[in-house]
Amino acid sequence: MKFQISASIPFYRFSSGTALMGAYTQKSLWQLANSDISSPFRETNYKPQVFLAHQSNMLLFNHVEAGYKHESNGQSSKLSRSWDRLYVAAERFSGPVEYGVHAWWVITTENDDMENYYAPYELWAKVYTRAGVVNTRGFYNFADDKGGVEL
Repeated sequence: MKFQISASIPFYRFSSGTALMGAYTQKSLWQLANSDISSPFRETNYKPQVFLAHQSNMLLFNHVEAGYKHESNGQSSKLSRSWDRLYVAAERFSGPVEYGVHAWWVITTENDDMENYYAPYELWAKVYTRAGVVNTRGFYNFADDKGGVEL
């Protein structure tokens, strides 16, 4: 089971609809039923970021971002996984369907093969219904024929 908390705050708002923002996401994978292997958490990942966000009236996308993300599992030595990325994002927020694309460039990583498994982009979409929200994201690395989808 996945548990995630996220928060963002504006550090400074420009008059043009642009803001300097900070954000933090912590995602934990629970394994409540498996007390033999580090119960209750299998893994926790931390993702602080700083970015410029701009709201616009463009037809296809109405929110664009550019920034820096650090992502780490907080472990040390051989168990550590972390990477630092610069990214740009274009997203559409309004109505019952939201979608976006994120592209990034890896600055540093502790794991040489991480880029073999993650594509340099991600597509995502959300559909709001009366029963709840359907959220999906996906990526595919054409160079290494690896990818993933989350629903």
